[in-house]
Amino acid sequence: MTGEERVSWAVSDPAVGLITTEDARLALTALAQPGSSPVRAADGIRPAVGNPGQVTVSSVNTGVTVQPFQMLSTPRRGPGSYVQTLGRAKDIDILKGHPASSTADRTDLIVAVQTDTFYGDTTNTFEVKQIVGGVDTEPVGAVRLASILVPANATAVKPENITDLRPPNVVALGGVVPVRGRGDLVGLAAYPGMTAYQGDRQWLTVNDGAGWRVPSIPVCTSLTDISAPYQGQLVVNYADGLVYSYDGANWVGVVATGSGGALHEARYEVGTNQSFPVQVDTPVVFSAIVYQSPDVRRETTRDRFTLLRGGLWHISFSLRINAPAPGGQPGEPLVNAAFYEAYMAIVNGQDLSARYTHQHTDRRVHIPTSISCSTVRRFDAGAQVCGILWNAASQNRTIDRNFNGANSISLTWLRP
Repeated sequence: MTGEERVSWAVSDPAVGLITTEDARLALTALAQPGSSPVRAADGIRPAVGNPGQVTVSSVNTGVTVQPFQMLSTPRRGPGSYVQTLGRAKDIDILKGHPASSTADRTDLIVAVQTDTFYGDTTNTFEVKQIVGGVDTEPVGAVRLASILVPANATAVKPENITDLRPPNVVALGGVVPVRGRGDLVGLAAYPGMTAYQGDRQWLTVNDGAGWRVPSIPVCTSLTDISAPYQGQLVVNYADGLVYSYDGANWVGVVATGSGGALHEARYEVGTNQSFPVQVDTPVVFSAIVYQSPDVRRETTRDRFTLLRGGLWHISFSLRINAPAPGGQPGEPLVNAAFYEAYMAIVNGQDLSARYTHQHTDRRVHIPTSISCSTVRRFDAGAQVCGILWNAASQNRTIDRNFNGANSISLTWLRP
């Protein structure tokens, strides 16, 4: 048998045992999350309830408490993985035996150390202990759990001076690996099908051999959260209230959800009165904001709107205009009544003669005009629109502000 061919689990001999502690560790390795080679397990802490291995300030504020944990750790001098256990919380007094310096800061470490007589050590122990900065030498192969800054003249350990250095979580072969964030994914020896739970985003991510992919429809606050998108992937961006689809090169917003407080519709009302000259295409001024959209910019003239997102839009426009003459009888015969004409349109804000939709009406002179129009059509980003009113009456017309909610324009982005 060559040096690379180990005794299999489990074979034996009636007289002489064949399986060494290394063979036993290698058998355990076969059941653990893969590491950097086909016969190595990943190093790290086994996830469990509580916060395994966390180092916090103890009830005696001159020390720290290390929470119980189990950890897989590869020996630096042999194959396989140790299974190391801290069975209950351990208190370590940082300052009692080693008070702070009166002149200089120091940084201590909390480490886990394994010794093994198989490799010539004098003991077989697993110990979690303090390494005093500037005094103790850190043992070779020690696993760091935390660092603790001890400022000059410190009399207590403060939470903000503890830095978490624990290794990542490890699980059984095929298990879902809890990771704290995307940075932990980089350190995994990933294989196709490996699945991780990304705690900072609360989603599952799967490695396909080329990168970490997020299946289903994840919710994010930035599209950069998706490190390796695939063509056709859908993502809900809570920050801007859009569902995005990846086209193989870029993220494209496809559906507005209204989530995250980001509306993709805007509504404005006239707010103040306006006079409309006879037989003149007059843009309507909308001075009152009902609600706004990041997709729409109202220009300083307040009578034109620039669409900042290209795609399919729904635009609606309505007005109620005062009648030219008071009085009159609702039942008055039409043959005796005078009429006036009103016309409205949604038009190109840079060319009022370019009409997208319009509406026309004739009214008896003593009846206010209620008129509206709408359009659903595609606009390029940067297109400008406005609403105009034209009338043929005996004198200039004004807005009937008794129905101010009806004097409005709404602009809604529907999809690309």
